[in-house]
Amino acid sequence: LFYRSFFPGWVQFSNDGPLGALNADWVNPWHNLTGQWMDMYWLGRHTGSLPLDLNSLFSLLGPVGYSKFMPPLSILFLGICAWVFFRQLKLSRSLCLTASLAAALNMNFFSNICWGLGTRGLTLGWIFLALAALLQAGPWGNWLKLAMAGFAVGMAVVEGADNGAIFSLYVAAFAFYLCVMEEKANFRTVLQGVMRVAIVALAAGVIAAHAIYSLVG
Repeated sequence: LFYRSFFPGWVQFSNDGPLGALNADWVNPWHNLTGQWMDMYWLGRHTGSLPLDLNSLFSLLGPVGYSKFMPPLSILFLGICAWVFFRQLKLSRSLCLTASLAAALNMNFFSNICWGLGTRGLTLGWIFLALAALLQAGPWGNWLKLAMAGFAVGMAVVEGADNGAIFSLYVAAFAFYLCVMEEKANFRTVLQGVMRVAIVALAAGVIAAHAIYSLVG
């Protein structure tokens, strides 16, 4: 699907990231670790500081490299993360491959990524990793794996901002469900479920604090 990106002079997709804008000084990742000032409109505006996420890592490919390879790399990351989750569900290898391809090529995300919003796919990929970590933790919880799930949710918020925050609600519901539905629901299981969600939320908050501060500001 993306082989033309290897041809000199070709950028196959990524309409939302025009090459002219990506060459602007304010986009340079090394200049933005302490803050960004987008000066393209009138006096400009403050846009927070560079988040340390995969999308920022892709920008190290340079404006042309980012335009060419951000979409396929984002789709690949989403597919691999989905595969990890489906393996945790104990599906067969062939079914995991089919399901992960379905996730990676889901047109809602695929079309957004090809348009230039690779963060949509990266966000969903981190959410799949969070769900996989929750399955690994079991109904009563390995607290380290719960924290890992929270870190993945935090990265989803860093990558996707509002999208990541919305997806995090589903992760919280899944964490609570795993605890309450494994055994008969009672006060103890409900309390345990709330504690699990709290651990995930705390770990996510630690990872996403920088992004949340910038967004709120």
